[in-house]
Amino acid sequence: WGDFDAPPLDLEAVFVGLGLLERVTGMRVDGDDGDGDDSDGDGDGRPGLITTRRGFQFLLKPPAEQIWTILDSFLQTQYAANANAGGAVDGDQHQGAAAVSFLLQLGFAEEGRVRPLSSFGSWEKRSVVALAQLGLLYPLKAEGIMGAGNEYWVLPTHLAKLLCQRTTAGKQQGGSGAAMAAAAAFAATQVGASETEEGIIVETNYRVYAYTSSPLKRRVLELFCLQEYCLPNLFVGRLARDSCTAAFEAGIDAELIIDYLRRNAHPQAERLRQKGSGGGGGGVPQPVVPETVADGIRLWEAETRRMEMAPAAFYDNFDSPQLFLASLRHARQQKKLLWADQAKQRLAVPLDYYNDMRAFIKQEKAKA
Repeated sequence: WGDFDAPPLDLEAVFVGLGLLERVTGMRVDGDDGDGDDSDGDGDGRPGLITTRRGFQFLLKPPAEQIWTILDSFLQTQYAANANAGGAVDGDQHQGAAAVSFLLQLGFAEEGRVRPLSSFGSWEKRSVVALAQLGLLYPLKAEGIMGAGNEYWVLPTHLAKLLCQRTTAGKQQGGSGAAMAAAAAFAATQVGASETEEGIIVETNYRVYAYTSSPLKRRVLELFCLQEYCLPNLFVGRLARDSCTAAFEAGIDAELIIDYLRRNAHPQAERLRQKGSGGGGGGVPQPVVPETVADGIRLWEAETRRMEMAPAAFYDNFDSPQLFLASLRHARQQKKLLWADQAKQRLAVPLDYYNDMRAFIKQEKAKA
């Protein structure tokens, strides 16, 4: 990117700033195989990265929402940099209008049609590097083309279509069929009935068939599915209590899982539901995610919120009400109080706080 007057986009800093990733020092965060070899550098104190609860939720969001989230952070960074450099308010407003205009042009641009970089304004030229890293456009140099010189040209990609995407009844609106097919294939089969034959089929026995060759899509499915086997273009898994519970603990809720399965449904799933409801459209169409499966996922999530078991230390038979009140006050101040019954002078604290609580009670007894 040396030919452009702009630094590359620091995606790691963007994701950390959005709360999608978190830097952690002194712990094993990836590739921990238990052999004492830490590829992330916990031995020398270098920070590693872990995915936050918000980051796991981000992975299941629609690609268009993901892109706009990153772009919003990028624009805010640009505004802050301009303000720190002493930019005027009018300049910020002009820059914001230019940014929105350029992004909309990308969203509605014809795929494969190049434009000279010189036809854009200063903000667009500075943003080429960042937008190219996000896959929204591809800069190329017109070397050897008669009359073009060494000028740079910009080629919008099919991913740029997501900037202005709208879905209605599971189908994309606007654009050519080829462009929609390319966008769907690139963007994790975003819609329910794409022109491609990629997508997810969910059966009533909780079996999941995902027709895809993308390693990223498979890893996303593994967040809440148990993989049974995997072929070059087919992922077969199963929605299970344990796998969904792990997803809930990571911050992914039931509705997000169900919405992801619906948005990425295979076109054949809709045809199968229609056929099962009476064929010629006279019956009521069944959902692409069976209601029994959707309700099962919701019930598994509800079970995780009912009760949580934790080891605790129980205290009663205090020597005096004053000792009980002092112990109760101390547990509250340390935010270690799990339960208390003041009438019967009883309380409970986490088991890992047992020694500290015992030492405090002995200290109070010595004062008395």
